Amino acid sequence: MRKLLFIIPVLALCLWSAYAEDVTKLNPDSSKQCALCHYEWMPQFLFELKGTELVDYQKEKVVAEDKMCFSCHNGTVDDSRIRVWSGDMHNMSDKIPEHMNIPVDLPLEGKSLGCRTCHTAHATGNPTQEGVAGSIFLRRENGESQLCEACHTEIGGGIHKSHPLKELKENRAVIEKDLKASYGKLGSEGRVICESCHTPHSPKDKNLLVYKIDNSRICSVCHEDKLNIGGHTYVKGMMNHPVNVVQEDASAVQKTKDSGGKYTEGDKIICMTCHTPHKGADDSLLIVDNGDSAFCISCHNDKTTVRNTKHDMLTIKGFRTKEGKTAIQRGTCESCHDPHGWSMNLSPKDGDQISQSCLSCHKDKGIAKEKVINNNLHNHPIGKSIKDDMKKKANLPFIGKITEFFTEFRRGRSSEKLVTCATCHDVHSKDKNFLRIEAETGELCLTCHNEKEMVEKTLHGKQKLDKSCLSCHKVHNSETKRLLVKPDNDGCLDCHKKGGSAEKMIPGDHSHPVNMVVDRKLDEHFKVTENGMFTCVSCHDPHSESKVAKIDKDFLRGGFEDFDTFCIACHEGQKEVAGSDHDMRKKDSEELCSQCHAVHNAKSGKSIMTLEYDYSTEDDSCKVCHNDKGSADKKVVMEGHKLGKINAHEKYGKFLAEEDGEYFLYCSGCHTVHNNGPVKGEEGTIQNSFLNKKLSENGNFCAGCHEDKKSFGQSKHNVEKFERNNKMTAAKKAEGDTCGACHIVHNSGDYLFDKEFGNDFEKMCQSCHSRSGIAEETKIETSHKMNVKFEKDMDVFLQNGNVVCATCHEPHALDKGMLRDMGEKNICSACHEEQKMVELSEHNLALLDYVDGEIRATAGENPCYVCHKPHNFHKNNKLMWAFKNKDKDGFAFGMCTDCHKKDGIGYKKVPEVLSHEKIFKIFPYKEKFKEFLFNEYGKVSADGAVTCETCHNPHVWEKDMLTVEANVDGDVHNSFLKQNVKNDFCKVCHGEKDAEELYNKYHDKEYRNSRNKDQLEAEVLKNILMIQFYLENYQEKK
Repeated sequence: MRKLLFIIPVLALCLWSAYAEDVTKLNPDSSKQCALCHYEWMPQFLFELKGTELVDYQKEKVVAEDKMCFSCHNGTVDDSRIRVWSGDMHNMSDKIPEHMNIPVDLPLEGKSLGCRTCHTAHATGNPTQEGVAGSIFLRRENGESQLCEACHTEIGGGIHKSHPLKELKENRAVIEKDLKASYGKLGSEGRVICESCHTPHSPKDKNLLVYKIDNSRICSVCHEDKLNIGGHTYVKGMMNHPVNVVQEDASAVQKTKDSGGKYTEGDKIICMTCHTPHKGADDSLLIVDNGDSAFCISCHNDKTTVRNTKHDMLTIKGFRTKEGKTAIQRGTCESCHDPHGWSMNLSPKDGDQISQSCLSCHKDKGIAKEKVINNNLHNHPIGKSIKDDMKKKANLPFIGKITEFFTEFRRGRSSEKLVTCATCHDVHSKDKNFLRIEAETGELCLTCHNEKEMVEKTLHGKQKLDKSCLSCHKVHNSETKRLLVKPDNDGCLDCHKKGGSAEKMIPGDHSHPVNMVVDRKLDEHFKVTENGMFTCVSCHDPHSESKVAKIDKDFLRGGFEDFDTFCIACHEGQKEVAGSDHDMRKKDSEELCSQCHAVHNAKSGKSIMTLEYDYSTEDDSCKVCHNDKGSADKKVVMEGHKLGKINAHEKYGKFLAEEDGEYFLYCSGCHTVHNNGPVKGEEGTIQNSFLNKKLSENGNFCAGCHEDKKSFGQSKHNVEKFERNNKMTAAKKAEGDTCGACHIVHNSGDYLFDKEFGNDFEKMCQSCHSRSGIAEETKIETSHKMNVKFEKDMDVFLQNGNVVCATCHEPHALDKGMLRDMGEKNICSACHEEQKMVELSEHNLALLDYVDGEIRATAGENPCYVCHKPHNFHKNNKLMWAFKNKDKDGFAFGMCTDCHKKDGIGYKKVPEVLSHEKIFKIFPYKEKFKEFLFNEYGKVSADGAVTCETCHNPHVWEKDMLTVEANVDGDVHNSFLKQNVKNDFCKVCHGEKDAEELYNKYHDKEYRNSRNKDQLEAEVLKNILMIQFYLENYQEKK
């Protein structure tokens, strides 16, 4: 090691000193530092001309011979330049080619190259820049590969084209780093030089290449837009000519080799199969000229069929590639196939680039204007993986690994078999539409869709169609995803129509609904479109046979054994009709559904009925049987529950049918034809007469719609709550018909009452609320006047504008008395508004301190009830008077005294004098002043007389009163007095002065007695004359 460490600096010193002198003038020097290489200069050899004890005499010159260089550059010293000895190197032993002239400053070793030809230990190309450590001691400057060019003068000259030596514009840093890793390099300013591809020491491949050619790695260093460096495959999306794939045509391989093309092991195509870097036939560095695509055809001779077809761009006027080249400039093949990228602009989308290349012409404003593929419509899928169960027969040449019709784009260890345009089309063929297999016979389609071969056994196959599969399907530019020729009704009606090829199988005007979105999941055997649309092919598979068991027709899906099972697969909720009273079969072996329904050629659109009928209304599908001549003639519905348009739909809209914003009730609102029916032959009840079970979820069927009545279940009018029953109510109670005691749904009268009551509401109520009735404890013998016109504009219940029982009573309510909520605490005040002030007066007996017991309780419930009884008052009484009238003078003259008497409730307010002279009956202005006159029934009448009501309004203590006035003493300004009486009425007969006095002292016994005491005939006459006088004055004033 010490010797080695000594030699290196000595050698370095010698080299530097040698550089300072002209090496051609040096004389032999036997000094040790020179003799290391100039072995023959050792003193014994040079001066004594003899050998030593260790070595023989060396007469011949050995300096700069290969073995002398390798004596050091063999790994025995630190700076052994490992590249020199560890790998292959520039050829030195072969004879110099005759065409090559070696410059005189590059000495040979004999007639061959040696290390000395390029290298010298006495000089370096540029030692000041390279430094000793990095210097390679070349005889010439070689920064731009000048040393290489000194000998290889044939490169880049003559008739052949060489790889251009020019500056790299893109990715220079990346490329330079990649080259440096394999001893390659770029020239100044990033120029490609000889040593970018070649290295004289330790190359990776033959021809001194820095990378191998067998996977085109050497090319991919710079041409990364053509090849992927990592996977050594062509760049996806560029539509390059494939590399690193085997060419199987041996004759074509040999022909290419003979022309200078290279293959790797197994005849795999690489870049240099077509290109040569130094002997190019043209600027593309092809091994032979490709004029008129001759070089392409040398391998792809089977593609010459494309000539003179519409895919030969030489036949297309105005064709230009994306670089603006014409077909004449590019030739037949390269007009489409630029080996390093498709000739037309491709879509930037990832995916199936084969099909994208087709679409570069077959698009709007493309070259193939007559064959545009519209991506806004539906086309046969491309770029999609094929189904595993598809049949695959044909073998199609294609970029990538060929798997019959399909290409596998390798992705790691997996692969995808993809359908592309080239699956069906051979773009080089002379056949019509460039199809690989005849399509009109269906052979092309069935190659993959072999599961459809069964169509040949059906009428769709036996009936020879003009274009087989294409009779129904349109491969390109279809309006439907199923690629149908006719979008409407799945194209079925194009044949299944009058004059069509299937006119014997016309579905008719009425069939099972199609072209509708289904709102529920269907059986797995049936198909809907991707947006849930139900169509003809939802039930029918136009390609399959289905005759099995009781099914005698083809094209039905599912392989069901009979038609009923087929229908029930979707209409599962309707299977309950079997064995019910709507099961119209005479024998169980007969078809069930078809008794009423026809899938095609039905007699109605709604419910697709089989029976002849008018079907003009929504309910006719029921009436077709439920009529006088129908199969359900014993259950004909003539009248009853309202059907048709329902105005108050907000209350009942849940089970109504909506049509254009209006709501209707049909039979189907309550009934479900197929469900919840009685056993065949048995009578139905409220629980099972094909009634919709959803309506009974609240326990009361009727309350399903009449939700405001759902609390009726707790009402005393609920038949289930009846303590006494008759035959009818007992039956209703037994079947749980909650509402049935009052209402009959079908064939009933007003309010669904039994027709025997007509429209008499009172009669209906009294059918129970009467003597011997089941509600005898609440019998009604007399009542508030019924069936009278209601004159006020109020929102109250009326029957044809008349007051009836239900005006005051809500028969479905739970409260005692079942009174309606009128918005008033006192129900009477809702209608009798002018009497409501009684609640603030002493006539509201609940306010009086001295009243208690039953009377106070009655007044507390309703102050009106003390005087008036809405029900069961004495039949001879008027105004529903609560007291029995015993007054001989009539009701109007005695009703007040029922209370205002010594033993009455109003014993504190008993008037001393009551009566007015009956002479008043001759009063001449009765009609004008009848508001102050009352007949014996207490009614205003021109034939009436002065009664208590003439001066008193029993409901108003004082006009405009706002607060309670009770337990107080009255005066002439209140006390229920009508303040307008004395001025508007009394003074007519008595004059203004007397009228005032008489009005104020009317009940004063002393005053009345003194005024009438011992009246003589003359005084009586005088009073009569005074009355006559006042009447005449009144007449004059009029």
